[in-house]
Amino acid sequence: MKRKIADERGAVPIVEATIVFPVMFLVIFLLIYMGNAYAQQCRVEAIANRLALEGASYCVDPMLKEIAASNGSMPGEAPQVYPYRYLLTGEMKDTAEGISDDIREQVSSLDNGLFKGMSPSHVTVDAKFNNHFIASTFSVELNYRIQLPMKLLGAEDLFTVPVSSYVEVPVTDVPEFVRNVEMIEDYLEATGLMDNIEEFKSKIDELVDKASEFIN
Repeated sequence: MKRKIADERGAVPIVEATIVFPVMFLVIFLLIYMGNAYAQQCRVEAIANRLALEGASYCVDPMLKEIAASNGSMPGEAPQVYPYRYLLTGEMKDTAEGISDDIREQVSSLDNGLFKGMSPSHVTVDAKFNNHFIASTFSVELNYRIQLPMKLLGAEDLFTVPVSSYVEVPVTDVPEFVRNVEMIEDYLEATGLMDNIEEFKSKIDELVDKASEFIN
């Protein structure tokens, strides 16, 4: 009887091991896979951040784009810079499209990392110059997928993780802002609206003076 109880006690650790060990190994491999996916996400975001900054720089100074295209050397001719290009954003749109193509190409060319098949796929990029007149920005929205080399129970395809990234950096160009303000002033003077504004301003000043005298 004692020998039978001892045999049953010896079987308990074996049963526990058959249950715990597979779960433990599954969790360990899942952590390794997710760690590699997170590393891939960091690499993608580094590319997006770097090229978003480049896009903002190109919007401020088109000469930088020409220098980058000529591998750091000064171009033979100065690029055509259109006046009030922050209001007529065709040039900015071309810059944004170029940045989108660069990001898509660099992200799609990333290697697998630690495991085969874990390179980013289904990459979509939307780079835009956001013109708010006073405070403009350059943004990059990036969507892609990372496939894990594992399947969920009952699934036919490998498990895929959808990932999204968003970067937005300011575009600061004080000279262009001054030119835009001067353009508006020229338009107001040419249409005669500036006189109306000055007259309205003088009336406001009179009302403020009268209110101050009444209070005093």
